[in-house]
Amino acid sequence: MEFLIGELYSRTTIHEALGGGEPRTYLPQHDGRILAGCFGRKRNPGAPEEIQVGKGPQNVKKAELLAQLPEQRIPVFVKRPEVKDTDRVWQYFGVYRFKELLDDPRVLREAEDESGRHGELTYVLRLEPVSE
Repeated sequence: MEFLIGELYSRTTIHEALGGGEPRTYLPQHDGRILAGCFGRKRNPGAPEEIQVGKGPQNVKKAELLAQLPEQRIPVFVKRPEVKDTDRVWQYFGVYRFKELLDDPRVLREAEDESGRHGELTYVLRLEPVSE
């Protein structure tokens, strides 16, 4: 399946098109690869370029895995909660790749100020679009 930039998809459609991975995580993975990025703006106001990584061990592990695969390209979706009466709320933004993973206290404070997630962040994950 080819995703179209700007179009909305359900998480089930995304999961099936990617051929697996966990259906309810921000970086679904399968066989040691990150398959996609699925980010909500409430927790990630800078999405899709800047992702706030919480302290949960799985969140940290997935961000670190993506950092180890800098050439991997992933489709990126951002949740559109204002879309009602459908499960198609994930807007496709295109293909992205890892740029940097930051744990600098100043960067974390700035990110926390943007989202209000004070004391909850381990990293700021930055992605960049891939021109095709």
